[in-house]
Amino acid sequence: MQEALAAARLDELALPTAEDGLAALLADPTAYDTFDVDAAAARGMAFEHLDQLAMDHLLGAR
Repeated sequence: MQEALAAARLDELALPTAEDGLAALLADPTAYDTFDVDAAAARGMAFEHLDQLAMDHLLGAR
């Protein structure tokens, strides 16, 4: 379970994406103009495995 949580990077969900509002985000063109969509998609979030583990637990399969 801990490996699935780490693979899903749940700890990163607690990090603010724009601590100072949108000013810093808009000032950084790499955040939107040159954002590599393919790299972000390849990185994934691994929620499927975490969801499966939760369902297995709820249904008593594990």
